[in-house]
Amino acid sequence: MAEIFRFLKTAETYIYILLSAVGFIYLRRFINSLMENRLATFGLEKDYARRQMVSAISIGVLLFFLAIAEFTFVTIGSNNPDVIGLLPTPTMNISGTATPATGAGLSGIGQGDSLLASPQCQSGKVEWTYPAEGETIRGKVEVKGTASIENFGFYKYEYSQDNIQWTPLVVGTAIVTNNALGVWDTSLLAPGDYYLRLVVYDNQENAQSPCVVRISVQP
Repeated sequence: MAEIFRFLKTAETYIYILLSAVGFIYLRRFINSLMENRLATFGLEKDYARRQMVSAISIGVLLFFLAIAEFTFVTIGSNNPDVIGLLPTPTMNISGTATPATGAGLSGIGQGDSLLASPQCQSGKVEWTYPAEGETIRGKVEVKGTASIENFGFYKYEYSQDNIQWTPLVVGTAIVTNNALGVWDTSLLAPGDYYLRLVVYDNQENAQSPCVVRISVQP
């Protein structure tokens, strides 16, 4: 299933071009058949022309539904939590009010976040429960932690390999206390050491000190 989704996502443009090209061919066949039907004198000629018209229309309808299916599977499916994990970039399968980060709509949430990474976790306010510092994880893991401060606004968490450039994973707008934050599919990452950062903001979009843990991802 993952391979099919990746193929359809990667080849989306080429699929539309192919469908359009085939559609153009059968559109010409339909027009030619329509003209032949009008000019035909004998019944057999009219029957043949009509069969060609029906065939061209059938192919056209099929191509239309294939295009709709491609659009629906890729575009709508990409926003479905059960499908997001199949994308060739690490995203989240999340429940509740947490949503995959897009880098827009909330200040300070993009990849160019100016926050400096520092492991200043605050017990009962901003902390990771799982994975813990130095832990080894693999495959799909349920990450847990606490995002609960006074005048809570929202939280985000993200990962990095160099502790400088961060890739957003999820933004959540509900307080979480020692509970699941989501499911991270690490199978899409290359094995190695990574940093996982949790940042909590108040309702004025002021960030608390981020809680960072260093983990190891293994196949």
